[in-house]
Amino acid sequence: MIFFFFRIVTFKRLCELYKNNEGYEVLDRFKGQLLEGKTYQPLFPYFADRKSTLGAFRVLVATFVTTDQGTGVVHQAPYFGEIDFQTCLENGVITRDMKPICPVDECGRFTDEVTDFRGQYVKDADKNICRYLKVGIFIKSEVKNCSYFTLRVRKRHF
Repeated sequence: MIFFFFRIVTFKRLCELYKNNEGYEVLDRFKGQLLEGKTYQPLFPYFADRKSTLGAFRVLVATFVTTDQGTGVVHQAPYFGEIDFQTCLENGVITRDMKPICPVDECGRFTDEVTDFRGQYVKDADKNICRYLKVGIFIKSEVKNCSYFTLRVRKRHF
């Protein structure tokens, strides 16, 4: 069985993310704003229900995202940063009166909601999270917004 997966990467970062042009194919080029409002499947299932109830897991466009590092795309964690909080608030992903989503306890360990990493200190879990994503056909990268194109990465998984 062969699976293909797609990555969205800013064109400006392509040669720094891929040292040669083998292993990927440019399928399309478009402005990042074209993705605004599109929904996506979260990498982890823990809060997937928020997609239908709150409109989470959709693409937001923000001016603070740059192409200086990563792929030109960032994720939002509204309760773990002021800019993320404000961006999600302005786009209706969260409201001021809703209970914060915080799957980390007072000692910095994942709570029961994060079943795969429950009880692990968040920094100690980084390698396990990367391993989990790699097994699931994802690769470790930082992600940031501007002029994007789609890559199809050729990988075989049996």
